[in-house]
Amino acid sequence: MANSKRATLHAFLQTPEVKEVLSLTVFQTVPIARTFQEQGENIPRKMEFEQAWTMAWLLHFVIEHGREWRKAATVELDAARARLKEKGGKS
Repeated sequence: MANSKRATLHAFLQTPEVKEVLSLTVFQTVPIARTFQEQGENIPRKMEFEQAWTMAWLLHFVIEHGREWRKAATVELDAARARLKEKGGKS
């Protein structure tokens, strides 16, 4: 059973979508995390944690939407930024 899970994880990590998410830099990921921090998400204010949180958040979209992950994540991020703007936030 463990080998099966390991093989499934390995195959997932080799997909172009996952490779794209995991190759994002802190300069790309930190602004996303900051948007959610401003909404109360408990993400430590350290770039490495913000990057990791954002990558995990984006990987959920890869799992749910496959090749359309970026479009789905953008819709969610735009909605989060709109909520902040309504409340007078920074993003």
